[in-house]
Amino acid sequence: HVDVIAARHLLACDVSGRSDPFAEVYLNDRLLGKSAWRVFTVNPTWDFKITLEIYSPFSILHIRIMDHDTVSHNDLIGFVEIRVADLLPNTELVGWCELRRKRHLHGYGPSRVRRHKSHRDDDPAHQDVSDLHRHLSMLPSQDGFECALGPHATPKRSPISRCASAAAVCCGKGPKDGSSEEKPSRKSSPRRSVESLIDKAKSVLHGEVDRPNAGELRLSLRLETPGDEDDEWYACCFPRPNFFLFPSSILNLGIFYHDLCEIRDIVTRSLQVAWCVPHYLMTWQCRPLSAALLAWWCLACLWPAVVLPTMFMWPVILLHFLRRPCWQEAMLV
Repeated sequence: HVDVIAARHLLACDVSGRSDPFAEVYLNDRLLGKSAWRVFTVNPTWDFKITLEIYSPFSILHIRIMDHDTVSHNDLIGFVEIRVADLLPNTELVGWCELRRKRHLHGYGPSRVRRHKSHRDDDPAHQDVSDLHRHLSMLPSQDGFECALGPHATPKRSPISRCASAAAVCCGKGPKDGSSEEKPSRKSSPRRSVESLIDKAKSVLHGEVDRPNAGELRLSLRLETPGDEDDEWYACCFPRPNFFLFPSSILNLGIFYHDLCEIRDIVTRSLQVAWCVPHYLMTWQCRPLSAALLAWWCLACLWPAVVLPTMFMWPVILLHFLRRPCWQEAMLV
């Protein structure tokens, strides 16, 4: 029994800074249910319930949070994967699960679950510190950032650190009221630039630029086994489920080279066809067809007005001949 209760702190996929999220429930990469979509929110509530029949403990429950788009395709906000073997039989499990971002959706389901079980994506010990430096280099060195990045990953101060300090206070990441903090000087920058800087710092602090995850999803799961709990061992006798291979977002040079070779072969065959057919006609390998083409050319020289109505007749005739294997072998040499 799966109950998709709610989500919080989702990624904003629309220009308005909100999303239109809905949930999709997959079992072994097969879509089995879909919830209603909520309008303009990043903290939706669904309470979507669905019951699934599971025969193998190697099955994987896959839940995607999508952004509803009326004009274009729906966008993937994040996903959660849970292996059935990790659930306790006849026990309800309720809690918040981390939503993984789209860039982690590659490969097979078991390998993704195995990698994600070791640590969360927002674990500071496993984050790419260089990416955090790139997005937080404008912020001052404060206790809040040292806790997020670690003492060794404190970003350097910049000339605009005073304005960023005020932005950090607005977002709840800087020092509280009454503590010592630097105030922006009057000669630093105009008010509009300060406001834009504050908005930019808020977006960085909220993680909309490059957040490690896509938010959190609250689930309620219950695995009911009608028989003895030891029957799970017998369930291993069933065939193992098949999973879909999601392509990697990283450029594979081997696949890229193979695609280029296919494009080259297609262009080469097209050029060969464009050359072989005129060569077949001009070398008089089929005397009746070449004589008819020569007669049409003489008629066009005598009466040029005949060219335009009859010039489309030859592609139709040649395509009709090329539908037969005997003509293909004769022309396309």
